[in-house]
Amino acid sequence: MHAATILAEKIGRLNASEAASIHGVIAKYGPIPGLDGIEPAHLAARLRSDKKTVQGQVHFVLPVKIGDVAIVSGVDDVLVMESIQAALR
Repeated sequence: MHAATILAEKIGRLNASEAASIHGVIAKYGPIPGLDGIEPAHLAARLRSDKKTVQGQVHFVLPVKIGDVAIVSGVDDVLVMESIQAALR
């Protein structure tokens, strides 16, 4: 969810205030499992086999505001990788 929120903000679908609220709510659930050893490139490659990938096109379910999402495709791979890297930090 962190990566999806970061990506939504990067592509202009979510404003910074809403993104901060989403990250804050996620943090209230407590620490997420350790992410050491997870390679961003491997995670990005896994997206190609995700159930939301149709005919090689990755479809993302991204927040657009609290309680609302949009299905978005055609997102630049560089932005996806940057979002994954930021979420893994």
